[in-house]
Amino acid sequence: MNNNLKNSILVVDDSKTSLMIISQLLEEKYTTYACTNINDALEILKKYNISLILLDVVMPDIDGYESCKIIKSHAEYKEIPIIFSTSMSEEQAIEKAFEVGGVDYIIKPLRKSEILGRVKTHLEIYNQRIELNNKNKDINEYLKQQTKMSMMGEMIENIAHQWRQPLNFMNSSISIALFKKQMGELSDKDLEETLNSLTKKVNYLSETINTFRNFINQDKTIIAVNIQDTIKNSIDLSMSVLKDNHIELKTSIVPEELIIKAPFGELTQVFVNLFNNAKDALLSAKKENPWIYVSLEKSENRAVISVEDNAGGIPKEIMEKVFDSKFTTKGKEGTGLGLYMSKQIIEESLNGKIYLENTENGAKFFINLPIE
Repeated sequence: MNNNLKNSILVVDDSKTSLMIISQLLEEKYTTYACTNINDALEILKKYNISLILLDVVMPDIDGYESCKIIKSHAEYKEIPIIFSTSMSEEQAIEKAFEVGGVDYIIKPLRKSEILGRVKTHLEIYNQRIELNNKNKDINEYLKQQTKMSMMGEMIENIAHQWRQPLNFMNSSISIALFKKQMGELSDKDLEETLNSLTKKVNYLSETINTFRNFINQDKTIIAVNIQDTIKNSIDLSMSVLKDNHIELKTSIVPEELIIKAPFGELTQVFVNLFNNAKDALLSAKKENPWIYVSLEKSENRAVISVEDNAGGIPKEIMEKVFDSKFTTKGKEGTGLGLYMSKQIIEESLNGKIYLENTENGAKFFINLPIE
């Protein structure tokens, strides 16, 4: 039997004679597994990397049509091509085979050239689709890293803003303490208060570094993520720049702890990107009393997050394009990857939904996520 695991075929037929004949035809070129019912077929699918299924229509208990539906109901098997084999040649039977998810239909008695030809064709299509999906994943991963590198530059700028005031405070506190000591006026109480305030500032700077380190962490392990904490950390990373530009950040956060399963740091990337986009829109619009409003609510078993600004909104003619790769309104300064990757993270990685609406104030992004 051929050990080409890339092209492994599962044959399901209640006739052991048919199983033997088909297996003998296929095993010269492919690894072949055979069984007589859907339950055994599911066990084989769990154990082996199956590339194509040959499925008999007429079987006792659960026929081929229902078996196909069962297989397709499993997300990990739904892309596997299924070719039906049967002695029924009625048009209605053939139509039903395609309706339930089959890719082809072979009428018995089976001919070697027909089986091999159709199997070869559908395996080529399947393998090309897998290869294309893998390339798309590689491209998306590359774009994700490009977006992250771009955002890292913005975050470093944010941290520089966040550190400026504490560092100035620490420098002033140390200078005052040294001056008092030289003048003989530094009491134990003054020294203790100065050291305590310096310790608080050092802890704050350390927390900032930890937040940034968590963001750039390459570990993609799926972990339990507290949405409230993630919003807080994202705000901490963005707050100094917003304050420097006189942008008020308002929040309405549900107190109930909401948890999702997510790769480490990805949700923070989305929030920081939305805050930066809102900031840029507000600066471009030159609004008086600019603000960003962040909301988190629970709706049944889902978390609903919104990020709204009062920059006036996004023109209707480009609203459908804002999530496209390379689309940007920032000219040469923009990559167009931020919102594209935010959509990829929310919908592909977190199994959620992100969309945009214009309100009377401006643009409002909604994120809908399944919670634990």
